[in-house]
Amino acid sequence: MKKYNKLIVIIVGTLLLLAVLIEIIFLVILAHQGSRYGKYWKARASVSYQADELLYVALGDSVGVGIGASSPNKGYVGLIAESLEQKTGQPVRVVNLSKSGAKINDGIEKQLPALKAYQPDVVTVGLGSNDLAQGWDEDVFRSDMKKLVDGLPANTVVAEIPYFGGGIKRGVEENVPRANKIIHELTNRKKLSTARLHETTKANDNLFIYAADYFHPNNRGHHNWHKAFWSELSRRVY
Repeated sequence: MKKYNKLIVIIVGTLLLLAVLIEIIFLVILAHQGSRYGKYWKARASVSYQADELLYVALGDSVGVGIGASSPNKGYVGLIAESLEQKTGQPVRVVNLSKSGAKINDGIEKQLPALKAYQPDVVTVGLGSNDLAQGWDEDVFRSDMKKLVDGLPANTVVAEIPYFGGGIKRGVEENVPRANKIIHELTNRKKLSTARLHETTKANDNLFIYAADYFHPNNRGHHNWHKAFWSELSRRVY
C-alpha cells in the first residue's frame, strides 16, 4: 500500500511539473509574439497596391497585434480582413497600427497621426484596456478617449472595453461599466459605431478562451473579438 501511495505521489508530481514546464514554454512563446507579429503586419501593409482593393486600418494594443493567437492572421484584425474579403469579393489591404502596451494616449499621439496618411474604407479601434489595467482615472480616461474619438473618421467602429471578470486582471472589471458608458457617450456624439465587445466577451467567457498568461485571448478569444466587431461592420460593408 505504501509503495502504491508513493507511486501515485510520483505520478502526480511529474504531471504537475510537466504542466508547469508547458506553461513556461507557452509564456516564453507569448513574450516573443510582439516582435514577430509586428514584423508580419509591417510586411503585409507594404504589399503592392491594387486598384480594386479595400483598405482596412486598425488602431489598437497587443490584442490588435494578435498577441495570444497562434499566428497574427488568426488575431481579430486578421479575421476581420478575411471576413471583409469574403463579403466584398475585393482584396483587402491591412494597415495594422496596433502596438503592444498601447494606451489611449498612444493612439492619440502615434496611431492617429499615422492614420491620416491613408484614406481607409474601414477603421477599427480597440484601445483603453491598458488604461484600466494599469490604473483607473475616470477624468483622464474621458479626456483621452474624447481626443481619440474626435480624431477618427466616420467609417470607424470603436470597441468597448472587454470583459475582465474571468481573467487574471478580474479586479479591473468593477470600472469597466463606467469606461464603456464613456465610450458610448463619445461615439454616439460623433455618430460612430460601437462594437459591443464587453457583452460578447462576457457571454462567451470560459477558461478556454485565454492564452497562457490568462490575460490575452487565444484563437477562440480572438474569434469573440471578431464577432463583436463584425456585428457592426457587416451592416456597413456591401
